[in-house]
Amino acid sequence: ALTEAPETVKMFLKQRFRWSFGMMQSFWKHRDLLFSLKKLNISWVVLPNLLIYNFIIPVFAPFVDILFVAGLFTYNAKEYLFLYLLYYVVDCMVSILAYYFDHRKFGLKDLFYLFVQRLVYRQLLFVVLFKAYKKAIKGEMAIWGTMKRTGNVATLTTASEVNVKDGI
Repeated sequence: ALTEAPETVKMFLKQRFRWSFGMMQSFWKHRDLLFSLKKLNISWVVLPNLLIYNFIIPVFAPFVDILFVAGLFTYNAKEYLFLYLLYYVVDCMVSILAYYFDHRKFGLKDLFYLFVQRLVYRQLLFVVLFKAYKKAIKGEMAIWGTMKRTGNVATLTTASEVNVKDGI
C-alpha cells in the first residue's frame, strides 16, 4: 500500500501509538475467539500473531538488546557479534527482496538505515508499546485525533502502471 508517512518523529510516534493501542483494542474485543473453533483464520492465525509478535515479543526486545551488549563484554563476545551480524545479513537479504518486489534499488544508504533501524526504531516502538500498555491497563480510552497531512509525497508509480510495465 502506498501512503503518506509522518514527517516528524512526534507525528510518527503518535501514529504508532494509535496503531498499537488500536491493535490492543481489537485483540481485547475479540479475545473470546482466541483458539476457538468459530472462525479458524482469526482464532488460530490473526489473534495468536497479534499476541505473540505485537504484544509479547516486543516487551522483551530491550532486554535482549541489553543482554547482547553485556555479552560483548564476556569471553563469548565473538559469538555474540557473529550472531548479530548473521541476523543483520538475513535482515538485509529480506530487505533486498522487498525492494526487488517493489521495483526499487537497495543501496548503501538503505544498508545504513537498516542498521540504524535495528538500534533506534525498535527502541522507539518499545516506548510507544509501553505507553499503550499503560493506557490500556489504566482502562483509559485513546484520543485518536487527526494526522497532519502535508501532501509532500513524490509522484509514485501505481501498481497498475508497474504491472503494465512488467507485462503483467
